[in-house]
Amino acid sequence: MFGHKDGTANPRPGTADFDAAVWVRAATEPAWFRGGSYLVFRKIRMKTADWDMLPLAEQDQIIGRRRGDGAPLHGGHEFDAVDLEARADSGELVIARDAHVRLVHGIPMLRRGYNYDYGTLLSTATGSSEQVAPHSHPEGTDPNHTHGGHDKLDVGLLFAAYMNNPPEQFIRAQAALAASDRLNGLVQHTGSAFFAVPPGIAPGESIAAGLGL
Repeated sequence: MFGHKDGTANPRPGTADFDAAVWVRAATEPAWFRGGSYLVFRKIRMKTADWDMLPLAEQDQIIGRRRGDGAPLHGGHEFDAVDLEARADSGELVIARDAHVRLVHGIPMLRRGYNYDYGTLLSTATGSSEQVAPHSHPEGTDPNHTHGGHDKLDVGLLFAAYMNNPPEQFIRAQAALAASDRLNGLVQHTGSAFFAVPPGIAPGESIAAGLGL
């Protein structure tokens, strides 16, 4: 919904990196779960109107990639390695310290994102009036402008991430994002769930048969 590509850094199926990040192999896990994966699922409301008021250059700085092609801000192509040490002629880091890409770099997990659009928030669907939440506008905005209900849109991302070590993957990433991610003011997490997904089955088998259900 923000126009940037998602999942560029996903490990590729069939590779050692994918197996190391997604499939549960640890002997400390129960036998019925080995070969499965953990799933984190979140509903993330995205403040699209606030985002759309930002200049493209600022949007790219917040993410750390170019919206047009998904490439890192220091150049190249979408799937090129991210250089976190690249600097501009001024000496400043090309990818800012609080850019989304920098904060989650090196924390592999398989992400699957799906857009959603529920229209108007249920709390305001009956036409009840609410004051607009505090927010800012570019310099020169008419103080008598109307908001057109943009603060009541319920659109965003259904985020699914598969992994085999949630503390070292999802929780570690969330701790880094919560501390300084510039996206925090533009998104709102409204739902979250955590699942253990059993391994696949062969013909004639049943899912999670090892549980003895």
